[in-house]
Amino acid sequence: MESSSFSHMRAAANSFLSQYEPVTLVIAPLLAVVIARLIQCLVDVVNEKGVKAAVLGFLIGSAKLVPAVKRYIDAEKQKVVDKLQSGSKSKRDGWITELPRTGSGEGVIEKMKEEKRNDVVWQGKCSATLEGVNQKGILL
Repeated sequence: MESSSFSHMRAAANSFLSQYEPVTLVIAPLLAVVIARLIQCLVDVVNEKGVKAAVLGFLIGSAKLVPAVKRYIDAEKQKVVDKLQSGSKSKRDGWITELPRTGSGEGVIEKMKEEKRNDVVWQGKCSATLEGVNQKGILL
């Protein structure tokens, strides 16, 4: 009885699968795996960045594929970089650039405090000066 039931199911499966091309039967599972992986990647991006950032990132990335848009964005970035680099002449010309061979004395701290008092307020420009404590709480 079991072999009769098994033979019946086998015949039903064969008749169902005979409707399709063999190539289709081989490609369909592979395509399903690729689509499942793509969906998993999209869900991971949305979980990591959020819906709004993921959609905006996709739209901006798609827009950058157009050559004229990419050139325009690159030109605007270069303008900003040039503006930042041209207008940020350091007022700390008298500072030493190498470590001294011997101690520099007590006047160094006072000189640094004076330079800090004379320093312009940070106006959103790039700065290589690190002061205070960084994000991990390490004293700089």
